[in-house]
Parts: sequence; C-alpha cells; structure tokens
Amino acid sequence: MKIGLKMALGFGVVLAILLAVSLIAYFNTTKLATLEADLVKRSNEAVAVREMAGMGNAAYSVIADAVINRDFAAVNRDWREVQQEMKEDIARMEALVDHPDEVRWAKEVKAAEEKMNALFTEELLPLLQQEQTAETIARVRDLDEQIDREKNAIASLCQKLSESLTEEMHKAEERFEASADQTQTLLLILTVLALLIASVVALVLSRGITNPLATLVSAANGLRHGDIQQQIDIERSDELGELADAFKGMIAQQKKKADVAARLADGDLSAKVDVASEKDTLGHALEKLQGNIRRLIDNMNHMSHEHDAGDIDVVIPVNDFNGAYRDMADGVNKMVNGHIAVKKKAMACVAEFGRGNFDAHLEQFPGKKAFINETIEGVRSNIKKFIADMNHMSHEHDAGDIDVVIPVNEFSGSFKEMASGVNNMVNGHIAVKKKAMACIREFGNGNFDAPLESFPGKKAFINETIEAVRANLKGIAAEVERLIEASRAGNLKERGEAGAFNGGWESLIEGVNELLDTILQPINEASYVLDELANYNLTARVKGDYRGDHARIKNALNTTGKVLHDAMAQVQQAVGQVNSAAQQISISSQQVAEGASEQASSLEETTSSMEEMSGMTKQNADNTRQAQTLAEDT
Repeated sequence: MKIGLKMALGFGVVLAILLAVSLIAYFNTTKLATLEADLVKRSNEAVAVREMAGMGNAAYSVIADAVINRDFAAVNRDWREVQQEMKEDIARMEALVDHPDEVRWAKEVKAAEEKMNALFTEELLPLLQQEQTAETIARVRDLDEQIDREKNAIASLCQKLSESLTEEMHKAEERFEASADQTQTLLLILTVLALLIASVVALVLSRGITNPLATLVSAANGLRHGDIQQQIDIERSDELGELADAFKGMIAQQKKKADVAARLADGDLSAKVDVASEKDTLGHALEKLQGNIRRLIDNMNHMSHEHDAGDIDVVIPVNDFNGAYRDMADGVNKMVNGHIAVKKKAMACVAEFGRGNFDAHLEQFPGKKAFINETIEGVRSNIKKFIADMNHMSHEHDAGDIDVVIPVNEFSGSFKEMASGVNNMVNGHIAVKKKAMACIREFGNGNFDAPLESFPGKKAFINETIEAVRANLKGIAAEVERLIEASRAGNLKERGEAGAFNGGWESLIEGVNELLDTILQPINEASYVLDELANYNLTARVKGDYRGDHARIKNALNTTGKVLHDAMAQVQQAVGQVNSAAQQISISSQQVAEGASEQASSLEETTSSMEEMSGMTKQNADNTRQAQTLAEDT
C-alpha cells in the first residue's frame, strides 16, 4: 500500500470518525428539531382546541337573538356564518387529533354540533315563526334547554381535548430534553476517540518511511560514482517501493544500452534502445543510428508497397538522409525509375491498343528487356486477326451467308475463347430467329397453335411479339367463325366486334362487316319487297343500284312483281265482265215471259260469257305460276 494511500487511510479513519460524529450530531440535531416541531405543534393544537371551546357559545348567542328579537333574516344570515365557522373548526379539530380518545371526542363534538343545528333549524326556528301560545312557549323553553345541553357538551368535550393535547405537549417536551442530553454525551465520547486514533496513525506512518529512505540514499551514492552493480532489496507497494523500483530500472537500463550497442554493430536492428532522458547522449546516438537504418528500410518497403498498389511515382525522399544513406536512397530511386520508364513506353503502346490504334509504334528495348516487344507484338497480331475475322463474318452475314463463323482453331488462349464466344453468341441469335420464323411459318399454314419455346431474359420480347400475333390471329378466326355460325342460324344482322382489335386487325374485321353489309343489303331489300307483295302491295319494287348477281336478283324480283300486278289487273277485268254477265242474266230473267226465243238467246250469251271468264281465269292462274317459279329461281 502506498504511503499516500496509507496517510490518506489514516486521515480517512480520522475523517470517518469526525464524519460519524458529525452525522450523529446531524441526526440528533434533526431529531431534536423534529421533537421541537412536535412540541410546537402540540402546543398550537392545545391552544386551538381551547379557542374552539367557545364555538357553542357563538351559536347559542344567535339562537338567543332569534328568540328575543325575531329578526329571522338576520338570524338566518348569522346562523349560516356561525355554522360555517363551526364546521371549519370541527374539520381542523379532526385533522389535529390522532389518539383514539381524542378521535372519539372530536366525533362527539361533531355530533353535538349537528344535533344543535337540527334542533334550531328544524324545530326551534320554525316554531318561533308561528303564533306564540302557551304550548309553543313551553316547547321553545324545552328546545332551548336541549340546545343549551348540547352547547355545554361541546364545551366539555373541547376541554377534554385541550387537556389531552396539553398532556401530549408536556410529554413531547420531556422527550426533547432527554434527547438533547443524550446527544451531548455521545458527541463528547466520539471526540475523545477520534483524537486517540489520530495519534496511533501518525506513529505508524513515521516508522514506515524513515527506514527504507536510509537504504535508498546508500544506493544513490553508489550510482553517483558509476557503480551499476548496486543491489536494492526493498519490496514495498508504496511510494518508497516505487522509488526503489526506479533505482533498479535505472541500473537495468545502463546494462541494456551496452547490449544494444553490441547488437547494432552486428546488424541486429530488433534491439530496443531505451533513452533515459534528453541528456542521455549514448542513448540518443544509438537511437539515431538505429533510426536511420530503419528509415531507409521503411522507405524502401513503402516505395515497394506503393508501387505494388499502383502509385509508381513514389520514391525514397533523398533529402531526408545524409552521407552514405543519401547515396543509397538515390541509387535505388534511379534503378526503379529506369524500369518504370520502360513500362510506361510499353503501356503507352497498350493504351493506343485500348483506343483502337493497333498500329502504334513501340521502340525496340535492349537485352533481356526485348521480351516486352515480343509480348506486345504477339498481342497486336492476335487482336488484328480477330478484328479481321469478325469483319469478314459480319460482311458474309450481311450478304446472307449466316453459316460463316470465326475460325476458332486459328487462335489460342483467351483469344480462342473470345472467338468461340462470338460464334456461340451469333449462333444463339440465329437459332432464336429460326425458331421464331418456324412458328410464323406455321401461322402462315393455318396452325395457330404451333408451339414456341420461352426465350430467357430480354429475348422474351420475341415470345411476347409472336404470342400477340397468335392471339390476334386466333381472335380473328374465332370472330369469323362466330359470324359464320350466326349466318347459319339465320341471324344475318350479326357483325364482327372490330373494337376488340387494334390497327390492321381492326380494319380487317371492319372489312368483313362491310362485306356482309354489301352481300345482305340487296337480300334485305328483296325480302322487304316480297313482304310488300305478300301484303297485296303489287307496286313494290327493288330500287337499289346493284351489280352482277345482285342485279339479276333485282330484275327477277321486279319482273315477278310486274307479272303479279298484270295478272291481278286481268283478274279484275274478268270480274268486271262477270258482273256484266250477271246483270244480263238478271235482265234475261225478267224477260222470260217475253218468249222462249229470247230466253234461248240469253242463255247462249250467258254461256259464251262464262266460257270467256273461264279462259281468263286459267290465263291468270298460268301467270301466277310463272311468277312463283321466277320467285323460287331467285
């Protein structure tokens, strides 16, 4: 344990005792203050309760005023004020008491006050406001006596509370005085004890310091005369032990310096030089020697590391060295810069290759550096051949010969892999195109369900395009099939949904719809004319401007209408003739009596008319059959 810690511990013990004394004094003083506060509180409570003893008298004076003066408005006002004060006093009283008897007395005071209030407000006051009779006067006296008893009860209970609180005040005073005497005695004992402990601590500390100091003074004198073989046998954990360890360290450091000098002479730079102080000339000299050698090596390693990392402009800072160390640093820099210059020329040529100039010049390097020329020329030759073969392949593919490839076996290494990669890439694109065109060819043959494999990555746009074409073709086919089925079912008004398609596909459906309209327009008009003819409108005709087969249908139907119209005209004429013959028959019948000869003549005329009508009827029937035949032919 250190001397400072020991002294601190000793003083700490004394301080702890003083602190304990102070704490005890504080706590006892606090206790005394608490007791004093309790004493003051009890005194104030006793005084307050004594003052509350007169609250019944104040209430009774209001009641007496009501009995005597009968000013009930003033009485009610005064009674409310008195009641408010009494309730506040009782509330304070309940807050003050804590002993069971005191609590019970406070409750009895509250009950007496409530009963006193009830007797006055509920019985006496209403009674005073009535007409005064002997009976009411007697009842007033009785109530007055009851109220007086409650008033006396309140005063008696308040007296008991005051006496109880006064007794507690005296007890608190006794406790305060006893605690003050106890605190004074305890503080005196602790003060004497602190003085005794401080004396013992001082004696122990003085003996623990003087003996080790004498040993260290003797060792210091030996070192002052250069004797580093001093032996110090002090093992302590305090400051004197640290001083002894410092002497031991100083002796050990002198021995280490001699050892470091010998190792540096042998080239061992791992030896650590311990410099005792700024005035340690030997230590600084050894340290500077070791530092110069290390700095030169570190700079060469740093230069090598930076060059490996790509920073080839890093050199050894020559001006940081002197003498032979400077010559060594300059020689290393020149050698490295010579190699860098060759590399830069070679890389300049390679940079031109990177910019597409494969004819860039490169000087011929001497001696074994010529391998750089051979390497770069090999690269130049392979790149030029690869470009030429790629251009030839591209030209042939543009001309339609998609089977031409780069001759892979004419290359080696990565160039062979590049050539093979280009061939595989081009062949892959060609294979995809062939598969896509095979599917399109099947579409051309009417096979809209021809399969097409899913292509990966961005090639999937081919699948999307062909599937879009497939979907439109299937949609057109389905739409046409739907129109055919509608026509078979006799639904000639059905049309294709052109809005379900886009672009040319929409135009195609619109064309089909126009075709159907062109075909069905004359048929619709012919159907209308036939309906009119069936409804005896024999003047109905097809008026549209049609060509070809549609014109033949128009002419046949219009001819049929004309024939029917002419036939009906003949029938009408025949009917007229029959009517005329009938009239003649009537006239003949009237002239029967005129003679047989006239009858015979009339009969002959009638017979002739009937035969003529029969002939006309047959002709009309033949005309009708011809018209029907024409209609069926159309």
